[in-house]
Amino acid sequence: MKMKTCFWILFLGFTTASFAQDRNTRDLLKEIEGQWALNESGNVEYQRIIEAPGVEQDEIFNRVLDFFLYYYSMGNSVVQTEDRVLNRIVGKGIFDDVHSTFFPNNYVDCRHNIAVDIKDGRARASLVLTEFENELIMDYSSIFQTFKVADSYPVNPDGKTKNKMGKAFYKSHFAALEALDALERSIKQGTYADQRLKDEW
Repeated sequence: MKMKTCFWILFLGFTTASFAQDRNTRDLLKEIEGQWALNESGNVEYQRIIEAPGVEQDEIFNRVLDFFLYYYSMGNSVVQTEDRVLNRIVGKGIFDDVHSTFFPNNYVDCRHNIAVDIKDGRARASLVLTEFENELIMDYSSIFQTFKVADSYPVNPDGKTKNKMGKAFYKSHFAALEALDALERSIKQGTYADQRLKDEW
């Protein structure tokens, strides 16, 4: 009887922790309040104008491609559009393990799109958070679920698993800012140009 009672207490505690929002999550989200916004489609979007005086658009174009190739872990990004007429690059990327738990083993990645429009001496970047991919590992097998960021908490106040998704969103927010910082360094300084030259043969 005692074991059964203990099991139900643990189960209810885990369920409550999964679906409710604890104080820590509220504090994290309050920290970034007002730092993110929705675009016309209702998706979380970060925009940045990057000034690179004296750098021609062809070189900026190459530096943006370098960013996609070398910033992400292998296989975690792909360039979908590489248009030298419109001077536009669009790619997809993944922020790995923006949140994880160990009871049960659960890992959340965040998929996102980045579009970069290029001119001589400047670029306009737009990063949109699109989907969370949740991997639940049980008994040596994995269950994958995909949730739109727009449908998840805190973008959707009624979204489920507030703790998990709230913390995943918090870390995705900073991952997005870090990616834009890296893109800006690549455009301004050619951060990854040396790596590109090494690969040319």
